[in-house]
Amino acid sequence: MSSSLSPPRNTKRPGEFMNQFESKLQNLQEYMAVRQYRMEDFKKQRDERWQQLTAQLGV
Repeated sequence: MSSSLSPPRNTKRPGEFMNQFESKLQNLQEYMAVRQYRMEDFKKQRDERWQQLTAQLGV
């Protein structure tokens, strides 16, 4: 009967958690960048539309 010194199977490699964390963080940053871009685009369209309406009304 040979005893093996290998760790139990359910433990992850030391760097694996950080790799997962960093990739999740990068995904979040990309998501936030896209969201920020969409928000700025929306505001720009809203402002242009507002200027068109006020020009039409002669306000």
